[in-house]
Amino acid sequence: MTKNSIKYALLIWLAYNLAVGAFFGFIFISAFGIRDGIKPTYLAVAIMNGIGLIALFIWFYFYSRKTAEAVRIFKERGICDDYINALGKHYGKLSNLQRISLANAYLYLNRLDECEQVMNRLPGEALLRGPVKMYYYKTYICLYLNMGRYRQACDIFDAARDQLDKYFAGEGAGGAAYFDDAALCLAIRRDFSGADGYRQLAQEAVGADPSKAYLPMMIMAELFILDGNLQEAERVEQSARAMIFSASGYKHSWGRDSSLYSFEHGVRLAHKMRNELFGG
Repeated sequence: MTKNSIKYALLIWLAYNLAVGAFFGFIFISAFGIRDGIKPTYLAVAIMNGIGLIALFIWFYFYSRKTAEAVRIFKERGICDDYINALGKHYGKLSNLQRISLANAYLYLNRLDECEQVMNRLPGEALLRGPVKMYYYKTYICLYLNMGRYRQACDIFDAARDQLDKYFAGEGAGGAAYFDDAALCLAIRRDFSGADGYRQLAQEAVGADPSKAYLPMMIMAELFILDGNLQEAERVEQSARAMIFSASGYKHSWGRDSSLYSFEHGVRLAHKMRNELFGG
């Protein structure tokens, strides 16, 4: 679990208990007074916590059934067309966060138009909250960088930067992908010092996950490419590839291939950005 997931779980649990406590406290204290009403209030809160856990397990069971086929395919083969098709079959029943996951699957496979279609069908940012809103921003930034719509990517980054920095600092290794996008947004403006700051954040984020240790080196290679230092970029690329092949801790058999695929895509994107923005 990440710091964010723990934080949101605790906040939800606290809000639930406050609401239940206030409701039953009002009933019992009004009926029996403070002295005699406290004990039944505590008992009612304990019972409702038990009921809440049962309801949570039931909800999780039906929630996971919607994506069971997609999860099975993902564990076997990773993100692929069949995985996307399995998710898409239940599109109407997916949560907003699951729909963003679907959009990111399209993005991973470089099916950019389909990714944008999914994102554009989501409610507007004013209707989104918490993790959903953060991943909504992050996905649009990454999408627009890949589509060459750099001004739009940077506009979203500028508007949400403080929120995104704070949120993804609590996402562990999962935050490194955002730090990559943020570094690219700053490198576009030739702010390589600021971009390298995000590389350092990515380094800290992946510290406990050897399978993602290549990400900070990917960011370094991207920054060298955008700065025109292709010799250093090639040196870092070779080191990153060697790191991917020697890394351990992959949860799935296809994990190494996925890391290499993501790395090569990041390098290609950096070359594309340099050609389009700085003329090669």
